Amino acid sequence: MRPIESTDRLIDEVEKTLLKEKLVKRRDTIVLLMGAPIYKKGTTNLMKILRIA
Repeated sequence: MRPIESTDRLIDEVEKTLLKEKLVKRRDTIVLLMGAPIYKKGTTNLMKILRIA
């Protein structure tokens, strides 16, 4: 997998992977914690509440 450059793309990839691995199902709600900029340690500064499409 090539490096992901944006948080929006990262969220899309996480959603696809969770669905593929059957860790979530459609209409589930999950909380994502991540950092921006991506790939920089110590930058946990983003919380996203996501409804799986």
